[in-house]
Amino acid sequence: MSGPRHSQSLLGADTPAPATPNLCTACSELIFSSRSSLRSSSNPFAPAQRIILGTLEQILSRPCPFCAVVSHAIFEMRRVTPLILEPDQPVGVWWVASTGLPGFSVIFQGQGHSQGTVISAVASNPRLRTPPPPFSPPACLREIQTSEINIPRIQTWMQCCEDEHESCNLSAAIGTPIASVFPGLEVLRLIDVRDGRVTETRQFCRYLTLSYVWGNTASPRLTRANKAILGRPGGLRAQWSLLARTIRDAIDLVEKLGERFLWVDSLCLMQNDAEDVRTGTTVMDLIYEQSSLTIIAASGHDANAGLPGVHPGTRCPSQQLRDIGEGVKMGVHTTLTDLLKTSVYSTRGWTYQEQHLSRRSLYFINNQVFFKCGSAAFSEDTLDSVSRRVPQWELGRLQDQSSSPWAVAKALHEYSCRTLKYESDALRAISGIMRRMSDSMKCTWFQGGPTAFFDQTVLFSSPDLLRRRRGFPSYSWAGWTGRISFEPVMESRPGDKFEYQRCNRWLNERTWIIWYSKDGDRRTRLVWDPSRNRDFPLQDHSFVGYRERQRLRVRSPDYEFDSTGLETAPSRGWMPSRPMPGYPILRFWTMALQYKVRMYDSVLGFGYIIDRADAVSGVLRIDGHEETTAFESERPFEFILLSAGAYGTVQPLFDKVAYSMETELRRHSSAERFYVLCVEWEGGIAERRGLGAVEMEALPRSFSPGPVWKEIFLA
Repeated sequence: MSGPRHSQSLLGADTPAPATPNLCTACSELIFSSRSSLRSSSNPFAPAQRIILGTLEQILSRPCPFCAVVSHAIFEMRRVTPLILEPDQPVGVWWVASTGLPGFSVIFQGQGHSQGTVISAVASNPRLRTPPPPFSPPACLREIQTSEINIPRIQTWMQCCEDEHESCNLSAAIGTPIASVFPGLEVLRLIDVRDGRVTETRQFCRYLTLSYVWGNTASPRLTRANKAILGRPGGLRAQWSLLARTIRDAIDLVEKLGERFLWVDSLCLMQNDAEDVRTGTTVMDLIYEQSSLTIIAASGHDANAGLPGVHPGTRCPSQQLRDIGEGVKMGVHTTLTDLLKTSVYSTRGWTYQEQHLSRRSLYFINNQVFFKCGSAAFSEDTLDSVSRRVPQWELGRLQDQSSSPWAVAKALHEYSCRTLKYESDALRAISGIMRRMSDSMKCTWFQGGPTAFFDQTVLFSSPDLLRRRRGFPSYSWAGWTGRISFEPVMESRPGDKFEYQRCNRWLNERTWIIWYSKDGDRRTRLVWDPSRNRDFPLQDHSFVGYRERQRLRVRSPDYEFDSTGLETAPSRGWMPSRPMPGYPILRFWTMALQYKVRMYDSVLGFGYIIDRADAVSGVLRIDGHEETTAFESERPFEFILLSAGAYGTVQPLFDKVAYSMETELRRHSSAERFYVLCVEWEGGIAERRGLGAVEMEALPRSFSPGPVWKEIFLA
């Protein structure tokens, strides 16, 4: 965004000064009048208006009502974004409608502007269902006047979606056998809010779901011992005082909405029956997807936070509204997306697919309710007429995924930012999303990555720190905790019409490894096996996947290599000297080299890759570097070539720290880079220690024995 400019007086010669005696001098330049014309170039609601109101310190100290609203907006922004502002930071406002809600965006000169927090006008008539007339301010906010949520309004939102959004409606018909809707289940347990008990059904019926954070709350859970008791009419009500507050509120909300059945994991899965939990969690994504509405408890940090507003007196709305000028009242609105950024709910792994696969969701957060489906969004503090203008990215659901590698990278990045109570759930908690992506891509998945472009899935790193997650392979993102990101080797972004062509070109011309996997005593098999992916359309290049496999060819002034004729199939008779891990190992052939590592940033784990001429030949991002002392050594480490970088790009692009490394690397003329994996061996099996990039010209300068074509066994 270009820096804001100080405006001259915005009052036209034919426009009288507004009667706003309580405004400060700076804010008086804005026209706050209910009689102002939207079409007037001097109107404050004109899109181009920007004005600096003063420094942060000045705005916070003024008694001006509009400065007070700006101060509240800054407070809301600081809650959801890591803003670092000095007292002398110039602050202004800019009238925009980029969030779908017309209002003033707060400008921080030289640092951009707020995107998810908007200052807007309050409608004098909260029942207004049409856009405001052209001769009044674009009123978009509603005043929340009661501590209890408006049930009829929520029902209107639900009905609007059911009537107008065909894509949001359920795919399963009422009365369909449960086994055909939820594979592996014979019955579906539900809370019958009318009879106050846990019931079982063999036929699909209308129900709601609850998505919440358990935390350390002690609450009755369904077990073999209490199943009969909780299944009696009134059985659940008899335990009412023992239930977590969020569950109690959800049951009451379902009843108030005129619905009958609710699914809650702790009371609908047999918690002390491992097989029942396994089959239930396997189809949990379908349970949320087929529900009529998901109640999302995004307030608080555990199951006792409740659903503020379900009962009178359980919340205190604080909109901080101010009378600004003649007939104009203004307040602050923060988008649901921004509010979720700092919620505990958005830090939990299981809630990711619950949130994104639900067709309709009702969020309780920040003492408000928000409704979101795949086509529209409504919020309690805005008019329903303007709520429908929410940008498409705000509605983003993962129900219908494209076959785009970018979509895979985005979903896995977002999921990796969350935490799991049980680390063993790393793949299971996102299995529903992976299954939908798999169906869309028409290929199988292996250890958390699509087999059709497996070379991309091993090129992950982190802008922060990664720590080893036991029980999963080091070559998979699931084997590490921390925020992951994938290297942009395919040069694609959403909406790029050449995205798929570029992806396929990279796969077919810049990769060479034939990946095999071995799982315990089972035979070795191909990771990408067209015979196991018969639905994959090889002739349709709008799907990303391997069509041809090239050999590794290196041509530089000092070195040439061609792997044509060299071995690529698994060798026979291999047996490690240590026990096989409990997950598949990768077997493949590629070039192995020896380099030293010189630490560049010991906090984030960046190092230079040093060749035998003591020259910088690449960069390495070390994984779990706080857990090892290996890189304090001066000995060479083994690096294996994974793939070549994309055409015309300078790799790697790990994060801002890596850019400074590139300054050093640019001194070397080669534009050709190879992605490399630093590995360590133990008992005949290697493990990943970091991802890096090496210049092609540095291959012959590796330490003894030089470049070697080698079989790798990677766990």
